[in-house]
Amino acid sequence: MSDQKQDDAPQPIGELTEPFIAQVLLHRLRRERGTVNPQTEARDREVRATAEASALERYKRLALPDDVHPAFMESIFYAIHREADRQRMLPGRTNPGPVHPNMQDSEEDVRYKLRANLKALTRLIAKTYDAQYGKNATATQMIMEFEANRIRELTARAFRTAPGGSACDLGCATGRLTRNLCEQFRDVIGVDISPEMIEQAKRLTSERDIRPRFVVQDLDEGLDQPEDSASLIVMSMGTASDICEIKRLLQSIHRVLKKGGRFFLSFQNADALLYDAQLPWRPPLEASYSERYNYLVVRDHAIHTRRYRQQEIETFIQAAGLTPDRWDSFPTIASILPNEALAGDMLREAIFRADEHLSQEMRGIYTCVSGHK
Repeated sequence: MSDQKQDDAPQPIGELTEPFIAQVLLHRLRRERGTVNPQTEARDREVRATAEASALERYKRLALPDDVHPAFMESIFYAIHREADRQRMLPGRTNPGPVHPNMQDSEEDVRYKLRANLKALTRLIAKTYDAQYGKNATATQMIMEFEANRIRELTARAFRTAPGGSACDLGCATGRLTRNLCEQFRDVIGVDISPEMIEQAKRLTSERDIRPRFVVQDLDEGLDQPEDSASLIVMSMGTASDICEIKRLLQSIHRVLKKGGRFFLSFQNADALLYDAQLPWRPPLEASYSERYNYLVVRDHAIHTRRYRQQEIETFIQAAGLTPDRWDSFPTIASILPNEALAGDMLREAIFRADEHLSQEMRGIYTCVSGHK
């Protein structure tokens, strides 16, 4: 592989530590991702054939350091390329669902349909949300764990000498994170657009010795909480991308936060490696993204979302008077592997650690930003 090494390839650091392995893996994925470009394929079949042959040769060389037979490696990746090609040749299909946008819809109509779908979806899944969401989507489970860890680190660091105060969980669903915040804050509020989710959150909370408050509220209309009342505001699991009026909401967050108060926001990442890949399998995520319109498909329901780049998010946040302190993106590798490849606690933990090391590369599904007022 030494004759194939590119100038920007990660350099050895004395031993094969996890950070180095993670960097090498991302470098290889980027390199192989750029080998076959769908637009180039459509324009020039000869270029495509040359690129595929070149890619397969590189796959064979990747096997050598690990004593894997080159022909075996070549056959695996050849099958992947062929299946990806076959999927791209299938006639276009619309995801089934109760209501889907079409080319004739106005922006207002699209927003109305997607909002109706969101409410219909929450009615459908509220009672089973805690038990089922992410159950068969390993990458989604990993996102939940990663964000919970980051929020825990943020609160431990920022409120170590001054525990208590008030916290708001925006888009709280059934209150999983809201209940966790009760360990650190004496006054916790969970906000969600869905009456069914809020009702389920209240039911689950009544079984425990904690008393957060839950409120039905449309975040596109801003926050109803008093000015300078919250020490912490969180919005996890990409919820910030579900908000149509994100600039208005960020201004509202600034109003509600106390001076020195902290925030944690999670967005869909437009630069995620997943969106550059041509995968022949379904990613291990609960939702899939539609390229035609800004929406996610969750259990056949299309709901509004928008992917953002880091610079866009930073511009919005600073315009609202907030200051970002830390950026992360997660997961990168887990999002492009088939769910079966993440089976088993040992492998899952290894991929989780690798994605933690890659979180500063900003190529994961979600962009997480924390900061202060």
